[in-house]
Amino acid sequence: MTTAHRIISAHTLPAPAPGGGGGGGAMPTYVASGTIAAQYGGSGTLTPPLPAGIESGDTLVAHVAVRGTMRSLAGTMGAWTKVGTVVHTGAADGQVIGLAVLRKTVGPGETAPSFQIADFASTVEGVGVVLHAVRGANAASPIDVAAYEGHNDAALRMPSVETTGPNRLLLGLAHRYGGPASWSIGAPWTQVWAGGTNQTDGGATLGAGTYEAAAAGVVAAQPWVAGGSGTGFGASATLAFAA
Repeated sequence: MTTAHRIISAHTLPAPAPGGGGGGGAMPTYVASGTIAAQYGGSGTLTPPLPAGIESGDTLVAHVAVRGTMRSLAGTMGAWTKVGTVVHTGAADGQVIGLAVLRKTVGPGETAPSFQIADFASTVEGVGVVLHAVRGANAASPIDVAAYEGHNDAALRMPSVETTGPNRLLLGLAHRYGGPASWSIGAPWTQVWAGGTNQTDGGATLGAGTYEAAAAGVVAAQPWVAGGSGTGFGASATLAFAA
């Protein structure tokens, strides 16, 4: 199968605060994910559950998948900071999907967030949000590099990134339009979560995986393949967490 890849954006986030983030501290660790909160069409709010076992100082990552016209998100949404977005139009049928990544630091007594669907999409066919937790990342600047891609067939890949130091935990997030909620994720990535929104009339398949990059340098793109037959299209992101 040949996959058409299009790099939407790849950028280096602001430099970490002095004393953290850029050096070779201990490898951050993936804690857990919550379950998906999803709605097929309509409006209202989504309240994704918090991952189990989180502690103050952990980094929460919101993986937002949109089927429809995604809004241009503000840099902050309440207590959440936008990490990045990708919007992709399928070559076969012109359907539009979006993937957004938000983050925040866990505080004492953290409660599950409520996101307004209208904040993410203007024309909504389906929205899903799942939360992931990472421990040991620099509180001021937990993500030192991130990259995003759109894809024009049933295969996805985690975009390549170039880490700026050793001991980076990579978190890959993927969103595919259509198909069952199953993935084939090869080494060196480890699948940590998979799920989907309403599968009627396509829906969306989401997935997440991690990879520990002990040495600084380029981490090559890694193919992931969603289960199911036929073709689809999707978007993906790779985030590198620094201590």
